[in-house]
Amino acid sequence: MRCSSLAVLAVSVALVGLVTGCKRSGSNVTAGTPPIACKLDALTAAERQRHAELLRELGAMTTATRETESGYALTLRPDAGGFQRVAEWISLERRCCPFLNFDLKWGGGKDSPSLELSGGPGVKEFLAAEMGG
Repeated sequence: MRCSSLAVLAVSVALVGLVTGCKRSGSNVTAGTPPIACKLDALTAAERQRHAELLRELGAMTTATRETESGYALTLRPDAGGFQRVAEWISLERRCCPFLNFDLKWGGGKDSPSLELSGGPGVKEFLAAEMGG
């Protein structure tokens, strides 16, 4: 099984709707860094359904994806309501994937918001593996 949210976030809009669920991935964990492991029981059935809905919206909002030093950054459509729903998705996603760092921002003078996913050692490789690459 795959972490569909990670796959969608790490790639383009075309990947929305991948398999749901999570898997554990090994990594070099350093002191103070959470292990790269999804918490399968972190969300209720209703929360998982809402998470999936928000994920589809996030995929549809993604206009570009680029690799960063420690993960991936997404450029999102300029949509205030969508921005709020991405924040809601993050609040759910962080419970099942606590090893991820989320940086959602819409800077002054910027036309579009962005979401960066990153983390400690091994997270970028985890995201790449979830992408199938």
